[in-house]
Amino acid sequence: MHKITADEVFERTPRAHLWILRPNFEGRERAEMAPLLAIADDVADDVVRSLIVGGDWRSTLVGLVLAMSEGFSRFAPEALESLRTPKGIAITAAWAFLTLCCLEEEIHFDSLAAHTFDRATFDGEMGWAIDKAKYHSGNRPDDVSGIGPHYAQVFEDYLKLFRWWRSMSRRR
Repeated sequence: MHKITADEVFERTPRAHLWILRPNFEGRERAEMAPLLAIADDVADDVVRSLIVGGDWRSTLVGLVLAMSEGFSRFAPEALESLRTPKGIAITAAWAFLTLCCLEEEIHFDSLAAHTFDRATFDGEMGWAIDKAKYHSGNRPDDVSGIGPHYAQVFEDYLKLFRWWRSMSRRR
């Protein structure tokens, strides 16, 4: 069977990254993500890894979604690597991905070394996303404001997206 390359992912799903950028669950999610769902099983782990750490925010977002399969924590190192050279608008999604690794895959938040990241990156987006990740993984008692300071993303939307993706990919 032909395994899909990173370039083919974008050729076959030219708009998926736009919906992932600002996921909204108003009934369009199935249609918006159908092309990506259709190819997901044909994208090898090494391609998913290269997307996550790849060149830009688009590939990181698509890679993180494709990574949300059984045993998805195997992609936690790449999510962390993507944050070490942050691609701006993919910061929130990467921390949401890592939060689910902590909640569902038995990775300890402390092992993510969140304290080693520059919290001021992208007008504080990094620090805000770290605090959201800490809160949602049970490592911070109080939540922080609802949207990211630089890109106005909603952390909880990414948690919902990743959980939705997992439920859809299991049904196929």
